Amino acid sequence: MDLHEIGRAIKTKRKALHLTQAATVGDTITRNMLSQVESGVAYPSVKTLMFLTERLGLSMSVSDAEESVFYSYLTAKDNFHAGEFSAVIKAASEHKPGSPLFDEFSALKTRAAIEIAESAYIRRDFAACVEYAELAKESASDGTFANNALITQAQNLLLLCEKETKKAAKEA
Repeated sequence: MDLHEIGRAIKTKRKALHLTQAATVGDTITRNMLSQVESGVAYPSVKTLMFLTERLGLSMSVSDAEESVFYSYLTAKDNFHAGEFSAVIKAASEHKPGSPLFDEFSALKTRAAIEIAESAYIRRDFAACVEYAELAKESASDGTFANNALITQAQNLLLLCEKETKKAAKEA
């Protein structure tokens, strides 16, 4: 089931139950979020989708591909918590804008890239630090979870690593 089909199914069921958007969402999600989901503009989080399907009495079947994406995301999260940041970046890089859980993968990718860049800085591997700080800066601006604080953190790491690279070049 794609993004538009999910939204259409939710809207059709809500209207069949004679519920307004406000009555449907209650205090759980915003009416604006429901509107975006129904129009196919936003992909609901797993928690939001579970709430809506339960609230409306819907059964959402997922394709094998969607199940695979969800499993990949859970694996990437586990890898992040295990400190396997390269595996997180590899998994996240396979998901492009518009794909399910792209926003979540982008957030994980950003955090993993920052962890690798910071570790590279400590090891004085400034080339790797620059590479991963740039990746963090790029992915921190992707998707719903774009984060200015992480963009700033990545920019600061980038400046530090570039400064150290120039300093090392002068000393050589």
